[in-house]
Amino acid sequence: MNPLDERQLAGYLFWKGVRGFFRRLFGRFIYSADERAIMDLFDDGCALQVQGKAREAIAAYDGIVQRFGSSDAPRIRKLIAKTLLNKSFTLWGLGKREEAIAVCDDLDRRFGNDESPDMREIVADALSIKDMALWHDTNKRIAVDDEIIQRFGSDKSPGIRERVAEALFHKGYALECSNKVEEAIAIYDELVQRFGDDKSPGVREAVAGTLITKGIALKNQGKTGDAIAVYDDIVKRFGNDRLLGRIVAKAQEYRKSLTE
Repeated sequence: MNPLDERQLAGYLFWKGVRGFFRRLFGRFIYSADERAIMDLFDDGCALQVQGKAREAIAAYDGIVQRFGSSDAPRIRKLIAKTLLNKSFTLWGLGKREEAIAVCDDLDRRFGNDESPDMREIVADALSIKDMALWHDTNKRIAVDDEIIQRFGSDKSPGIRERVAEALFHKGYALECSNKVEEAIAIYDELVQRFGDDKSPGVREAVAGTLITKGIALKNQGKTGDAIAVYDDIVKRFGNDRLLGRIVAKAQEYRKSLTE
């Protein structure tokens, strides 16, 4: 995670203070003492993380897990899972891939069988971080992509659907980088078929990114007409979506380069 700019950081720390104030004022009526303590410590770790103090944040997260990691209380379990998730992401950001993977695996061992929607989303997020950490190992990465697709492919949660779409894209791209272009295109097509009508912004971005990647792959194969059709499809699907304007502009640029 990159450090926030001064305005963003000030806003984050302001709302951290507001949360802490109301937790101290009313929290005793809602949360146990341990729940209030872990919430405060988790906020402290997140504050260090967004300030770019990665090593201090990791130490804070380790302290949380050491102190509360054996709790059976649902709210505390959820915060332990989020703590491990944040730690894995921070380690990945530091380039400590193997350590990040180990934390993701620990999170999955602890919470992978929890069927609550919030916990399933956290576990899916952890596997996505593991996927990124394995970027250098195509076979292992594809295995993680397949695991995400198999375990979470039927979930209806927008956050989890986004992770499944990303896993399909990552699998396709890994295959393409391994010169298995036809297999990659088949995966891209599967993603678009499964998620092409999804209204979630994150999933729509995955679909648009997949289509433009497919267009490039087709162009590189000399299939100019097919590539143009894909770029036209991007404009048709997403031309009015301001959030995807950059991808649409790229599709128009690539199409123009093929017709000049």
